[in-house]
Amino acid sequence: MIVVLGLILYGVVGALSAVYEILLIPFRVGGTLVPIAVVLAIASNIVLPRLSRNLTGGTVIGSLPPVILWVVATAVLQSSQPEGDVLVPGGGNVQWVSYGVMLGGLFAGLLSALLAPGAPRSLRSPGAPRSPGAPRSLRSPGARR
Repeated sequence: MIVVLGLILYGVVGALSAVYEILLIPFRVGGTLVPIAVVLAIASNIVLPRLSRNLTGGTVIGSLPPVILWVVATAVLQSSQPEGDVLVPGGGNVQWVSYGVMLGGLFAGLLSALLAPGAPRSLRSPGAPRSPGAPRSLRSPGARR
C-alpha cells in the first residue's frame, strides 16, 4: 500500500515539475533569456525516477510513473487551446529553450528510468550454498568452516 501511494506521489511530483518547467521557459533576467527550465527538466527527470526506483526495490516499472506523467503533462501543456492560448511560446530564442525542456527532459527521464542501477542482485543461484569464507550471517545453516 505504501509503495503504491509512493508511486502515485512520485508521479504527481513529476507532473507538477513539468508544469513548473513549462512556466519557466520564457524566464528572463533583465532582457536576457535564462534557460533554467532546461536544467530543471533534466535534473528532475534524473532524480525522480531514481527515487521512485529505490522505493520499489529496484524495478524498472517503479521508475516509470514520474517520467510518464511528466511526458503527459508536457504534451498537454504544449498544445494550444481553441482560444489560441499557449504556454509554450514559439519563435526566437524561447523556441530553443522549449525544445531543450521537452527533448532534454524526455531523454533524461527515459535514460534515467531504464539505465539507473537497481537494487543489488545476488550473483549466485537461490539454492547454491554460500562460500565457506563468508561471514557467519551469510553462510548456509549447514555449511562448515
